[in-house]
Amino acid sequence: MVAASPRHQFYDQRYVNAYRARSAISYADKLSHSIETLAERLLLSDPADYRTQSGWDNDFKEWERLLAKYKRHAQLWMEFDRDPMGLTPREYELAEMSPPEGSAAAGNIHAYKTLTLSAEKYAVLKRGLMLTLASRAGRPPFW
Repeated sequence: MVAASPRHQFYDQRYVNAYRARSAISYADKLSHSIETLAERLLLSDPADYRTQSGWDNDFKEWERLLAKYKRHAQLWMEFDRDPMGLTPREYELAEMSPPEGSAAAGNIHAYKTLTLSAEKYAVLKRGLMLTLASRAGRPPFW
């Protein structure tokens, strides 16, 4: 059996890396869609969607779970000095947003603030992850 030349091994590894990055982009897109759909629904807090406080709370917990999953996925590809989604007590203090009156979110102002404050940090994380993955996906080598 003849061993592959170093050049072929290099191109094989580049192809594998590109494939992995493209798969990661697809997975991140699916997670992202779920996160954004749920966040929009929670922010609007339409009484038709949430007849009880517990329904809103359950969706909020699901949103947190999906966001944590997205962050773990990003950590596989990127390095962070600190938590990219971390919120400080000062940020909560300065946040002046409040849930719509009469909505299910009105019962949990802290969770609503978490949702709104996390939106910008999530957008930055998403952009960074997509740029990282796109640079690694590249075009597969053809020889």
